[in-house]
Amino acid sequence: MVYRYQNALLEDDGLCQKLQFLHPVPRRVIPIGLGCVCAVPFLLARLEGGIGKYVFIFFGCLVAILFAARFVQEHRIVRKWTATVGTVLLFRKSGQRRGAQIKYAFKGSDGLVHLGSATASVRLPREGTTLAIVYRSDIPSLSLLFSQFWFYEFSQVGAREQPEPPELHSTES
Repeated sequence: MVYRYQNALLEDDGLCQKLQFLHPVPRRVIPIGLGCVCAVPFLLARLEGGIGKYVFIFFGCLVAILFAARFVQEHRIVRKWTATVGTVLLFRKSGQRRGAQIKYAFKGSDGLVHLGSATASVRLPREGTTLAIVYRSDIPSLSLLFSQFWFYEFSQVGAREQPEPPELHSTES
């Protein structure tokens, strides 16, 4: 089924080299901010009386569940992650004023072509451009765009250095 996209994949050596030395790091500020966003409806529910109290509690629970689901999705990918270069196959503006959807393809570590999709602002890349994809190496269908992680950021680390042999560290004279 996805073999028809094999020829549509583009190579981007510069991006591929950047992705080679990435390391996921949990973010600190965003989870704290999201926790505050979840807490505000509960605080408002304490001030509100009647049916409005239950609306605020429902909204607070819903927001907390959505954020928790997003964290679980990202954590499942980051546990056994691999980064690669993908190609945008389809760009479509959604019915929203500033929203868009893309469909992308990438070659996984298993050598097969996998498809993914993303929805965000219209700043998503257009058709035929390359983009960074982070996916779970044993389940490539779990993938996200590099730029769509909320709870993790990827920092560049230097080339993995080989440890020095133990004989260089001896203290014998």
